[in-house]
Amino acid sequence: MIGHDRASSGVVLPSIISVALVLAGASGLAPAADRSAIANGNAAMECQWPTVVSFRANEDKCTGILVHPRVIVTAAHCVEHSPAGAIRFGEESQPAAFIVDAERCGFDPEFARTRAPSSDVGYCVLEEAVEDIPPTPLLMGCETAWLHQGMPAVIVGFGITPTNDLFGTKRYAFTVLDSELRSDGTVWVGDQEVNACLGDSGGPAFVQSPAGTWHMAGVLTHGPECGEGPMLYRSLYDRIAWLETETGFDLSPCHAATGEWAPGPECESIAAAPLAHGPSWAEHCAGELAAAPECPAVDATTGEDGSSESGSSTEADTQADGPREPDGCGCRAHHEPRGAPAWLLGLLGLARLSRRSPWPRRPWSPRPRPRCPG
Repeated sequence: MIGHDRASSGVVLPSIISVALVLAGASGLAPAADRSAIANGNAAMECQWPTVVSFRANEDKCTGILVHPRVIVTAAHCVEHSPAGAIRFGEESQPAAFIVDAERCGFDPEFARTRAPSSDVGYCVLEEAVEDIPPTPLLMGCETAWLHQGMPAVIVGFGITPTNDLFGTKRYAFTVLDSELRSDGTVWVGDQEVNACLGDSGGPAFVQSPAGTWHMAGVLTHGPECGEGPMLYRSLYDRIAWLETETGFDLSPCHAATGEWAPGPECESIAAAPLAHGPSWAEHCAGELAAAPECPAVDATTGEDGSSESGSSTEADTQADGPREPDGCGCRAHHEPRGAPAWLLGLLGLARLSRRSPWPRRPWSPRPRPRCPG
C-alpha cells in the first residue's frame, strides 16, 4: 500500500486530517509508534480494522474482509484460478493472530466472460464461524448517497510498498473518494499519494456515516500501476442478493437484500470504532458496539451542491484529460521463489504472462493493458 502520512509530509488536507483528529479523540486512539517513519501508510496496531484479513489462493496473495461470521468478500480475480486456503486474521500474515480455513470460494460468473471491474466480486465461506469480532456493515440502500467525490475514506490492505516487497503487513491510510458512485457500481478512491499496491486486491475502502459508524464502501478491484493514481473499488450494494444466495447467509442485517431499511437484531451491534486499537486478539477484538444509523442521510453526506444522487455516472468520472479507463495491473501479490537470479525471475515472469494476464482484460479496450510488475 502506498499511503503517505500527510500530517508528517507537509501536505494539508483539512477534511482528512480533521477526521483523523476527531477519531483519535473520540475513540481514545493512541498514535502509531513513530508515525513519521512510516512512509507507506500506517501500520495497523492490534485490533485496528480487525475484519480485514489476508489469504493466499495458489500463487496469488490478496486481502479480504469479514462481513459475516462465516463469510469474507474479496475480488473475483483473487479466487478465480484457485480457492483461498487459510484465512489469516491479525496485523501480520506471518504469524497470524489466528487462522480459519475456507470451506469454499466463488465469484461472479460474469467476470470470467467480461473481465470487467464491475463484475470483479468474489467470496469465501469459512469452515467455522468467527464470533465476537464486531462486523463492519456493507454500504447499501440509501447509504450509497454518502458516496460523493471528496468524501473522506480509509483504505486497508496487506499489500507491498515501494520500499518493501514483502506481502503481509496490514496498513491503512486516510484518503478521499475521487468520484461519485458510478452507474456500474464502482467508485474511484485515492490520489497520486494515497493508493493501493500489489496484494491489496479485495481489500476494503471504508467511509464514515454522519452518525460516526464505519461502513465498507467497496472492495479493491482495479487500478493503474502501483503508486500512479486512484484505484477502482466495487461497491456491493447491488450484489448482496447474489452473495446471500451463493453463501447461504444474511449479509445485510440492517436492510432487505433489495436495499430497503429492515433492521434485525444484529443491526444494533456493529463495530463502533474499528480504528481503535484494543482490546486484544485473545478477546477477538470485541470492541465497542453501536447501532447502525437509519437513513435518510443528513446534509453532511451530500456534495457541496447539496445533491445526494447515487448510482449514476457524473462529470466527476471524467478528468481534464478525458475519461479514465481502468487500465493497469491488478493488486494481487504473486509468490516468487526468493534467492533466484534476477534473469531467472524475469524468465519465469514472462512464462507466466504468456499463460494468462495477471489482471482482468477488458475485451473492448483498444489499448494493450500494462502488465503487473512481478
